[in-house]
Amino acid sequence: MKKLLSILITAAIACTLTACGNDIRGQVSEETVAVAEMKTIEPPEDGWTLEQLNQVLYMNGQKIELPLMFSSLGDGYEIRDKRYNEESSKDSDIVNGYLYYKDKPIALVTFYELETDIEFSTLFFYPQIYGENQDSSEYININGFGLNSKIEDVYNLLGNQFTNENELIMYSIENCLITIPNIESDFGILFEISHNEK
Repeated sequence: MKKLLSILITAAIACTLTACGNDIRGQVSEETVAVAEMKTIEPPEDGWTLEQLNQVLYMNGQKIELPLMFSSLGDGYEIRDKRYNEESSKDSDIVNGYLYYKDKPIALVTFYELETDIEFSTLFFYPQIYGENQDSSEYININGFGLNSKIEDVYNLLGNQFTNENELIMYSIENCLITIPNIESDFGILFEISHNEK
């Protein structure tokens, strides 16, 4: 139930944020980034480790690693529509927003604003935040599956080391939780990453 509430809260953020905010972090680059060759491996029989997951995790066609820092994303990324919790201070609590790449929304995110960087806490890849003419097929790829995949693909490519609760498939991988609605018409991918204490 807790994870279902997390999904619903994130979806609510999508409904309340606008796509044209003034808060921007990062610089947009006109350079074309080469798409990485996406590696896949057989799902480990005894469950995934974070090291194994990081071998097969791609965002926007580029390899990424969890825990994810903004500085590791490279050029072209920005965060828009930053929203602070009413009771939070800007340097200590979690912030909501959109992650964009070259003026296209990639994911709904929550993050910690550190002194010199941003540490992502959640990344929610959800078809409703993309325009009808925006191809979202490469925005997230986990061992060969993404937003255009079927539930059966998730089982085949991530394995059977998951829990199924309230129509949510949940893979717990060290300090990361991957949650996927078990509904074909409402497919989204939510990463929740434990905060690294500094």
